[in-house]
Amino acid sequence: MKKFACLLSVVMMSALVGCGDSLPPLTPVTGTITMDGEALDGASITLMPAENTAGRTGSGVSDASGNFTLSTTFNQELGTAPGMIGGIYKVMVTKTEVVIDDTELSMEDMSTMDGANTMYDNQLGGMTEDGEN
Repeated sequence: MKKFACLLSVVMMSALVGCGDSLPPLTPVTGTITMDGEALDGASITLMPAENTAGRTGSGVSDASGNFTLSTTFNQELGTAPGMIGGIYKVMVTKTEVVIDDTELSMEDMSTMDGANTMYDNQLGGMTEDGEN
């Protein structure tokens, strides 16, 4: 009986060793972002788990057509994977736009400029789950 218990515990431990490095189920998250009816190129879209909810932060960047695909960032070993863990998320969209391109500006010129860059930042509630959201 002791041999069986020892063998069973070895089998259980070896089964658990393989459990730590697998990804949770992920749902593909894609979309199109616009502002004032126009595609928003180069916008960073970030989904962060809402307070007191499970989940992991995901992010993506929109292309010239405003299309984006979100990926979830895990630890260094697992890296990044396309898709998101289902849950309730806060949505943050940011885009920095350079208004002028002049490398000859002095620090004084830069400190007095209004609107040297524009940031769009909006936090919305969002939920990801299988199907269209």
